[in-house]
Amino acid sequence: MRRLLFFTLIFVSLASIPVLAQSSFRLRDRAADLQKNADEFAENTYKDFTRRFSNSRTNFDEVLAAQQFKAGADLFRRMVDDNRSRNELRDAANALTDLARRNNWTSFQWRSVQRSLDDVVREVGGSSGGFGDAPEQKEIIGRVRWKGNVDDEVHLIIRGGSIEVKTISGIASGQGTANFTTALPNRKVEVAIDKKKGRGTAKLIQAPSRENDFTAVIQIRDKDGGSREYDLDIYWTR
Repeated sequence: MRRLLFFTLIFVSLASIPVLAQSSFRLRDRAADLQKNADEFAENTYKDFTRRFSNSRTNFDEVLAAQQFKAGADLFRRMVDDNRSRNELRDAANALTDLARRNNWTSFQWRSVQRSLDDVVREVGGSSGGFGDAPEQKEIIGRVRWKGNVDDEVHLIIRGGSIEVKTISGIASGQGTANFTTALPNRKVEVAIDKKKGRGTAKLIQAPSRENDFTAVIQIRDKDGGSREYDLDIYWTR
């Protein structure tokens, strides 16, 4: 009888753990994952920086931003461990989201950081502002795979089912090859980039809208000297 009463008390005690405490346990795990992934992202970004013979101001800014995000993730982890208020944690998570949005990171290495940040934002009830959803969680309605060579800087101008390669600086290397699954629609969509190959950066600098005849522009910058091959998976979601 005493043994039954003992186990009954244990069961009741476990069942009475507050939901808030369980949420705190999850948040600690989410914060730890974010810190780990942000650290790896910053380290890989710096390694890419050191592999180049020379770097531009843009390259330095990218490394600096990655280090800033890492520091922010470290601070957020400490705030969670110190049991700071939910309002403070929500503000910190939103600040990290704003930092990520300003830099428009799209590399494969960033994906794990982005997913961790999404988990943190959901846990504290923050606002992703449309940024936090991972690409695979959105419905991809079309894409184009572009391969070509870049020397210094080019713009990929995407309208409908065509891509025009405009050389901004450096030696022109032709139009490359483009394979569309579906044309870029004549309505507002979100455009994202997954760089499969290339040593420089690729980012969206113009989103399609009615004002620009629903044209997307991708900037590719390669400041290391000489022409290098790039392979981009560019896709659009609802």
